[in-house]
Amino acid sequence: MDVALIVNPVAGRRRSLAALAEAEAVLAGGGWHVSRRVTDGPDDARRLATEAAREGAGIVFACGGDGTLSQVVEGLLGTG
Repeated sequence: MDVALIVNPVAGRRRSLAALAEAEAVLAGGGWHVSRRVTDGPDDARRLATEAAREGAGIVFACGGDGTLSQVVEGLLGTG
């Protein structure tokens, strides 16, 4: 199954990137196909989540703060 990680690199005082490599390794080790999608500005997480769902990601993780999580949820609404 495909997994998308929507990452806000400036969230959590930039700590999200430190944990990201470990999360990717664990998921890949479990046989998951992982794609990392890094936000580049405001409202980017919403767009990236919508794209990930349309491209077949079965699971989408929000890696950031509450704003990132909110945008990812909004981006996934209505995508099936």
